[in-house]
Amino acid sequence: MRLPDLGALARATFFALLPAAAVGGAMALPLLLSLAGAASFRPSLVRQVFEKTPLAIWLLLAFTAWATASALWSPNAGSLQWLKFAILVPLGLVFAIAARTPRALTLSGAQAALLVIAPLLAVETLFGMPLNRAGQPDTDLLSSPAIWVVPPVC
Repeated sequence: MRLPDLGALARATFFALLPAAAVGGAMALPLLLSLAGAASFRPSLVRQVFEKTPLAIWLLLAFTAWATASALWSPNAGSLQWLKFAILVPLGLVFAIAARTPRALTLSGAQAALLVIAPLLAVETLFGMPLNRAGQPDTDLLSSPAIWVVPPVC
């Protein structure tokens, strides 16, 4: 009996939750992406990527190390952004690597998420953000950084 592909299930779950996370301000996206990436981890996939495109991967990892180290002299020294970044980039890379395997599942999930997100963003844009106002009634939404991040992410 063959075990189910936990990574494929995690990636499908990521795309299923993507519209809700986007409407909610996209704050859950790094966590969802990290969990799906961790569930998709297979050493053989990572080894293949290092064999096929080693320069690009090493440049990405070098940039990640530099950005993480630069947090040490940041004025925001007590922040855990460096740790979040150092975890998110490799797990996001694993997610991207693993998303190539069942390509039909990944494309179907992305298309389904887009079909849900596009009308939601249209409603938000045309009618003064009713969904965000309903979810966050006491927040000044125009001063929130999420308002400028969610549309490009989607």
